This record gives sequence, C-alpha cells and structure tokens, in this order.
Amino acid sequence: MPDTAAPTQPLRLRFQSQDIDEYRAIVSAHHAPVRAGSLSPSGFTVQADAVMTEGICVSQVVCPTGVEWAFESEFDGYCLALPTAGSFAVRMAGRGSLQTRPSVGVMMDYSAVTHSVLGPGTSLPRITITTQEMHSRLADMIDQPVLRRIQFAPEVCLVSPAAHLAASLSRLIFQGVEGDAPLRKYPAALTSLREAILNLILEAVPHSYGQQMSRQAHLPSPGHVKRAIDFMAANAARPLRLNDIAMASGTSVRSLQGGFMRFRGMSPMAYLRNIRLHGARAELLAGGAGTSVSHIAYTWGFPHLSSFSTVYVRAFGERPSTTLRRATGGTHQEFGRR
Repeated sequence: MPDTAAPTQPLRLRFQSQDIDEYRAIVSAHHAPVRAGSLSPSGFTVQADAVMTEGICVSQVVCPTGVEWAFESEFDGYCLALPTAGSFAVRMAGRGSLQTRPSVGVMMDYSAVTHSVLGPGTSLPRITITTQEMHSRLADMIDQPVLRRIQFAPEVCLVSPAAHLAASLSRLIFQGVEGDAPLRKYPAALTSLREAILNLILEAVPHSYGQQMSRQAHLPSPGHVKRAIDFMAANAARPLRLNDIAMASGTSVRSLQGGFMRFRGMSPMAYLRNIRLHGARAELLAGGAGTSVSHIAYTWGFPHLSSFSTVYVRAFGERPSTTLRRATGGTHQEFGRR
C-alpha cells in the first residue's frame, strides 16, 4: 500500500562560524559524528547553507581557511560534490582516495569515507542522498531489490550538461524554500525536484547497475510478475509458499515461474530470498541492544545459519556479523551466542 503520509517540511540550515568546535557539533548532528581541524594556523572560518528534505540534502560550504574531517562513524549514503573553487578530497576505507580537479567533481559512496579535506578557499556545492532513498529509487527503475551498493564512476565533468542541471536543481531548491517561497506551500513541487535529482544522478552518472537499467527500459514486467513482487515485498517476513505467491498475483504457478525466469532471470523463490536478504541487512544495519544475527536470520526465514552467512557474503561482500558489529560499535551477539 503506498505511503499517503504528508511530506515533511524541508529543514533550512544556515550558519557562519569561527569556532571549529561549533562547526564540528553541527556537522556531527546533521551528517555523521566527526572530528574537525582547521588547515590554517591563524584560525578558522566557515559559511554553510543546506536544505534537508526526506533523505536528500543540498548544501554549499565556503571555507576560506580550509578544514579536515575525520569521521568517527559512517554516513550511510552517497554524495555528488561539484566544487566551484578550491579543492575537496576524501580518503575511503580500502578504496584509496578521490580528489576534485579543475573542471572535475566527484561522485562517492559516503559509507566508505573515513577522512575528507576542504582546501583553503574552497566553495563546495554538494548533493547528499541517503542509501535508503538512492536504493529505493534505483529499485523502482530496475524493478527489483538493490542488494549491493551502487558503484558510481568517481569523476564527474563540471562542464557537462548533467553537472549544470544538478547545480540548477540545487539552486531551485535553495530559492524555493527561502522564507515564504513556493516550495514550502506546494510540497508536491519540492517532491518533483527531489525526484529529478535522484533520476539525474542514476541516469547521468555511470554506475554498476547501468546495464540493468538499460535492459529494464526495454523489457517491462508483465502485471502478474509485478503483483507477485509487491506481494512478496509486503509479506517477506511471513512463511510463503509458491502457491501463495501465485494466488496473490492472479496466475498459475507455471505462468509465475515462467514470467520470473524470463523477466527477472531467476525463480520466484530465489527472488523472495533476495528480498529477505535485503530485509535482514536493513535490520542488521539498524543494530540495537540485544540484537543477534541468529534472531534476524530466523525472523527473515533463514533457518540454517551457515547457509544464511554464505548467501549474505555473496550478496553484500561481508559476513552478517561484520555488518552488525559495525552498526553496534563492536558489541553484538553472533549466531545466538550469549
């Protein structure tokens, strides 16, 4: 059933500071916990302007003195950085580093970033999107769950039409939420801009799901396959038989199996397993006191823990215990151990 709740009002955040600790506290509260240090021995100055709305943040930071951040925990999202002056660099766990150059911005998976540096005199517009928002939009585009993180091409040409359009959409959002400007009165218009930004990034920046997006554009799923996917997504934590799925989608088991093999390249039950893996990962990432891998595995229909670990590693590149350990800061119960 679609979510009919009214969209939340955008949050506008503007500040100017010469206090590095104040700046660190603001970044930690609205982005991710960080340590921060000025690159100038003579002090620190920063100006920032940001609009946050339903999983997307458009922002611009101007830092005459330069600043370095060390992230104390990951931000679960993606970021498009399009500097208009100065330089921006990030260091990523196990993936080396990225740095802007004249006429070149960067597209990054923020969950891997451990350090970032704004050089002196940097003016940095950015679009930051949570993983949930990005993966949800991509799943709509390819009509299947997104089980692996998106690997974007790291460099973006600043003079390309896509970069210009991204900058224009960001400016429209800034202007539209100023005071009594229209976007505060007409949330559907703001939603349209959010959708345009998501679509632009996924369609204009090359990434690891590009071929699937291209295939999907020419091979829409028939209605009974879409109905089956919706039913499985809504009931993934329940015990489901193939007959249940076929009945809910209004077709026979044979037609359902044939439709999935043709349009999804796998059986309905394999597709259900992927949905359940995605749900299990979401709970592992949420963590929480007393959470155990075994409880989550059983909840999502994986009775054999070793098999769950094997398919989880194949899908996400790490053990479920590793995901949970990162989410809980190193304290968890693995496979039911006490």
